[in-house]
Amino acid sequence: QDHGSSTDWQDQITRTSFSHTHNLSYSNGYDTGNYRVSLSYSDQQGIIKNSSMERLNGRLNFNQRLFKDKLKLGAQITISRVNDEAPLITNNAGFEGDLLGASYMANPTWPSDPDFQFSNSNLNPLSMLKYYQDKTKTNRSLINLSAEYDFTNEFNVKVNTGFDNSSSDRDGVLSPELFMGDGVFGNGRAFISEIETSSQLLEVLFNYRKEFENSKLTALLGYSYQEFNNEGRNYQGWGFSGTNMNGIVDDLKATDRIVRNSITGAYQQYGYGTDGAFVNRLFPEPVSETITVADTPARAAVSDWYNYTDELQSFFGRINYTLKDRYLFTATLRADGSSKFGGNNKYGYFPSGAFAWILSDEEFIPEAFYNLKLRLGYGVTGNQELPHNLYQTRQRYGGLGVNDSGVVQSSGLNDLAFANPDLKWEQTQQFNIGIDFGFWDNRFNGSVDLYRKNTTDLLMQITSAQPASQPFVYRNLDADVINKGFEITLNYGLIETEDFTWDLSTNFSYNDNVVKNFDGIVDTGGINGQGLTGAFAQRIEDGQPLFSYFLREFTGYDENGLSTYEGGDLQKFVGKSALPKYNLGISTNFRYKSWDLSAFFSGQFGHYIYNNTQNAFFTAGSIGNGRNVTKDVLGSEESGANAPDVSTRFLEKGDFLRLQNITLGHNFEFADKSKVFKSLRIYLNAQNLVVITDYSGLDPEVNTNKELNGVPSLGIDYTSYPRPRTFTLGLNASF
Repeated sequence: QDHGSSTDWQDQITRTSFSHTHNLSYSNGYDTGNYRVSLSYSDQQGIIKNSSMERLNGRLNFNQRLFKDKLKLGAQITISRVNDEAPLITNNAGFEGDLLGASYMANPTWPSDPDFQFSNSNLNPLSMLKYYQDKTKTNRSLINLSAEYDFTNEFNVKVNTGFDNSSSDRDGVLSPELFMGDGVFGNGRAFISEIETSSQLLEVLFNYRKEFENSKLTALLGYSYQEFNNEGRNYQGWGFSGTNMNGIVDDLKATDRIVRNSITGAYQQYGYGTDGAFVNRLFPEPVSETITVADTPARAAVSDWYNYTDELQSFFGRINYTLKDRYLFTATLRADGSSKFGGNNKYGYFPSGAFAWILSDEEFIPEAFYNLKLRLGYGVTGNQELPHNLYQTRQRYGGLGVNDSGVVQSSGLNDLAFANPDLKWEQTQQFNIGIDFGFWDNRFNGSVDLYRKNTTDLLMQITSAQPASQPFVYRNLDADVINKGFEITLNYGLIETEDFTWDLSTNFSYNDNVVKNFDGIVDTGGINGQGLTGAFAQRIEDGQPLFSYFLREFTGYDENGLSTYEGGDLQKFVGKSALPKYNLGISTNFRYKSWDLSAFFSGQFGHYIYNNTQNAFFTAGSIGNGRNVTKDVLGSEESGANAPDVSTRFLEKGDFLRLQNITLGHNFEFADKSKVFKSLRIYLNAQNLVVITDYSGLDPEVNTNKELNGVPSLGIDYTSYPRPRTFTLGLNASF
């Protein structure tokens, strides 16, 4: 299997990239208002070739006071354009892998030639770079307008309006010259995605404030309405005569125009292939009809439309009361209504309250305390983050595809949701108690917080027990997800002199998570790899933390090199979760005259990562297929016939400590007579400079979402985009 070359395939697809960002702003104030205009441009290259993002952004802030400052008008307008370029990287690549997977398993003796055809279904990474194109253009405009009027010194009304519109066009091409499956080689594939999202906001706020002899009162009453519209279309084509990738995109657009001109009336999707053409309509009744289409540049094409609107309406109020400047009370109440929920539970009601006592103002507290405050809080928050309208029975024609021969494949009518008028808001109740303290003129200060959160009525797609009239239903999970723990923050000014200062800050938190009162089972964490169709690594069940690993307990290999497992070949909970138990942050700042240095460390501990990349590519069975593996595989007792089952063999500790950010800066000083600069600062910044970890993958701070049944996963690593080490040279100047 030696082809005579020595190729570092990861080096072939990565690069030391260069990025630059420029920000320019002008601001001015006058007697009755002020304005600020800013323009920014950035061009960021990714460390994977053919990945980049270019952004142009313009912003205007304007404030005007009228009628002796009783009326205040404000406007914020932002317009942006973003151009994205992406390589062939996915979170669910199949047997052949994506660009990263292909680079990991490519034989290093193959030549670094994009036109070299690999054997045994192995993809050529350079071919995937040369013959794949994926570009997205996004235009966005954001407008916020406000008007505030003071009727009296104690009462005012403020009205906010917002408009947000984004339109995005993405086109991707797999050239006919790309040697890969799915009928690409000799035919080519292309796809286009057109998305337009918009939202509107209306908010009215009534504010009242009153000062008494030894107390203060502020009150707010508000109303908010938001509308979110999402509209888009996805279409793809197969079988193109040319090899120019921009030309293939044009051919797909021309094919789409020809097919659409052959259709009359409203429709959801069309399919056009070597076996004919059809259109699927939802209204007035679902029906599939055959149509006649003239010859097109693409030999097959499919398209699908969607358009939906969600609404959110809120009523809310808040009261703040301060007594003797040391007893602080807060109470709030929200009533939020969402169109995503059933008719019986459109609205959720969310109260909260808090109390703070500034103990350091009391005579019985020792003078050693510069500051001492006790805080108590309780509140309920709601969650409505789920897809559009899952409480109402709805059907839609399923996804279309084109097979390797140009035949359109359709799944017919699919169930999107089943009736559940009782679907309601997910709720989280939280109680916390905290204390803030400070000593030595607050040179040493910090806070300690204890909390307990209980999330109920979790929104989830649940498979129905069969036999049943429907295969699944979206409902509120009858369970409690409990998080409890503490957070500690400490700040200390170690040295404070005229020329030199040094301060140190740290925060540490502990969190314990568990699912209670749940009588069901939900699997998630899908695992990819050869022979792993339908495999999963995580399960949600009563008495376990969220994202607990449900695996075979790997114990080694038998005399034939086959895996052995504790308790047989059955998956079970292994007492490990993807949720970190401990979080740590450390920051420090130095200043010597006009020089400054700052650094920030972050860390997470007590959690585990499932290395799906190793599970999919780095096993003995890959060697016989002519694939590259890591050196430890050669030294193991594993047989090439061993099945790479989902097991603790690929489960690793995720503990890490990272030097996240370090910055060295210098501020230039100018005499008062200088007419050029008001200030000038130059700095050098480094990000992700050092990581201390035992994890064998590229980076321990990773999460490839491998959801199942609409349930997300956590802590699974599968061909994740590498985290770059970035050095930045910056210059800030004001005139």
